[in-house]
Amino acid sequence: MSTIKKRYLYLLILFTFVPSLITRTNSEQAPVVTGPNTTSNTSVANTGPDNRYCQPNDIPTFGATDGPATLPTSCFYTALSATPSPGTVISVAANGNLQAALYQAHCGDTITLQAGASFLSSPAGFVLPANACDNNHWITLRTSAPDSSLPPEGTRLTPCYSGVKSLPGRPAFACPSTHVVTAKVLINIARHAPAAFVLSPNANHYRFIGLEITRPVTGATASLVKTNNATQIIFDRVWIHGVANNDTSSAIGLDSGTSYIALIDSYANDFHCEAVTGICTDSHVVYGGLGNFGGGPYKIVDNFLEGSSEGIMFGGGQATSTPSDIEIRRNHFFKPLTWQPGYGQLVTGPHHRPFIVKNNLELKNAERVLVEGNLLENVWGGFSQVGFQIVLTPKNQAMKCSICVVSDVTVRYNEVRHSGAGLAISSALSDAGGAAQGVENISVHDDLFDDVSAAKYKGAGGVLGLSANPQMFWRDVTLNHLTSASENQILLVTGSINPTPMTNVSLTNSILVVGKYQIAGTGAGAKQNCAYYLGVPRKFFDACWINYVVSDNIIVGGSNTWPPDQSLPTLSQVGFVNYNDGNGGDYQLCAGVDIPASTCPVASPYLTSATTDGRAVGADLVGLGQALAGVN
Repeated sequence: MSTIKKRYLYLLILFTFVPSLITRTNSEQAPVVTGPNTTSNTSVANTGPDNRYCQPNDIPTFGATDGPATLPTSCFYTALSATPSPGTVISVAANGNLQAALYQAHCGDTITLQAGASFLSSPAGFVLPANACDNNHWITLRTSAPDSSLPPEGTRLTPCYSGVKSLPGRPAFACPSTHVVTAKVLINIARHAPAAFVLSPNANHYRFIGLEITRPVTGATASLVKTNNATQIIFDRVWIHGVANNDTSSAIGLDSGTSYIALIDSYANDFHCEAVTGICTDSHVVYGGLGNFGGGPYKIVDNFLEGSSEGIMFGGGQATSTPSDIEIRRNHFFKPLTWQPGYGQLVTGPHHRPFIVKNNLELKNAERVLVEGNLLENVWGGFSQVGFQIVLTPKNQAMKCSICVVSDVTVRYNEVRHSGAGLAISSALSDAGGAAQGVENISVHDDLFDDVSAAKYKGAGGVLGLSANPQMFWRDVTLNHLTSASENQILLVTGSINPTPMTNVSLTNSILVVGKYQIAGTGAGAKQNCAYYLGVPRKFFDACWINYVVSDNIIVGGSNTWPPDQSLPTLSQVGFVNYNDGNGGDYQLCAGVDIPASTCPVASPYLTSATTDGRAVGADLVGLGQALAGVN
């Protein structure tokens, strides 16, 4: 019996004896098997920016350490050449039975969905079976449009490819055309489907290309993709999104034990929860870090990420293990200002309440994480948060994660802009009083903090927030070669309930504008908190930090109460190329008259400032520009 006949016999048995697994109407067309795949996933691609730190066969090239942080020790190589689908092509036309095709597909097959068509899931969602595939036989689920109609491999897909020329409040698209080349997959909200795509336990070796994954406009939903404990899954050049007003809590949930999961070159928007009356309280694009099996590696590279609570979140619930080896690079984290109360064209939920906004990136349970080359934009306070963009805070949420830890995190060559606060590194008790393990081995360097304004974005925190609790460890944190150009209300918030655990802290080689206040404490009086010396930096450090180094910084507008070996110029003395009121300026130091710009009258006196490592003071803005090229 031929292979094709065997497969149709299998489907006949499936429809006869397992009717609950496949919902099929008279209008659904059977998938068409058209023969061997000779066009998809056969290109020999360069490793490219997506695979900068990963070589074929998942060989990591991150290096060993960055300062005190151990870099990821495993990776996921996601080039098309590494995910071949040499088998049969199964074509699903408009009104076709995608679920039948998923059950029919063998390892190595490609399922093509008719470009421009829509596919509504069954009440179970589109279930992806757990076939025993291998690295030479991936199942590809993609649009029927040819590769030439999609952005090239390694290039971000935008809604242009689904016929959408622009989205209100978002950065403009550079649309080559608005011809619809994606296929649309929708969660069946009316039938209470758990997700649009549901990967079966142990599902493996699936690649999604050129799809629009979404939901109907009305109704409630939780998430669009459920991964269970799947492995070797790649979402490549997809548009995954909610809708403007109704809530959608998550794009991709990384369930306990998942491994080798990637979201690359994709666009994710409209994940939000309405305040008070919404169906959810936390919304994210990618969410993981819970359960009994930590999972990883995870790769989130070259995406537009828009979640009202967080773009990416690890932790925040029950867990007995920690996910590891997480690569977060070249993403544009974004929240549209149309979500900000007080904005003229406010977009709200169906009950006319604003969406709950917290942070852009939050780690509550994660280890060996690289955060590099990301643009993080638009965060404001007003809910339970104060406008921090990046939050590293191990949390024993609801007393269900005493093992939670944030360790070995590298945050480098990122730009943070338009927010009420900047970066928080905190070990604090949960609202229920539970203690996690703590935070350790954090390396933050060559990052730019631009337009951090408590006044504009309802912030109450500093550009930097470092706080601890003695029931948890907080150690080995380096802040090096940073540029913070905004005159925020507070530069640094620090403190700990006595006795302080904040050990081995380094703040060096940075250009920091202090704003109205230099340093503020985290509250309580002298008997309870080390940080009670308002506005006296050296006394703060001596009281709160054990074995610390604060050296060779340019503290713009600072007073002489800092430790020695700092420069304390006024703003006019620094010599920025173009300060521009600390919002979108060029914060390089002038090298001479008209060098590198006509706004330079003279060379900055701090061009040759002494540093602990011989590099120029402040963030490496040239390197930062290279890391961010094409991210926005």
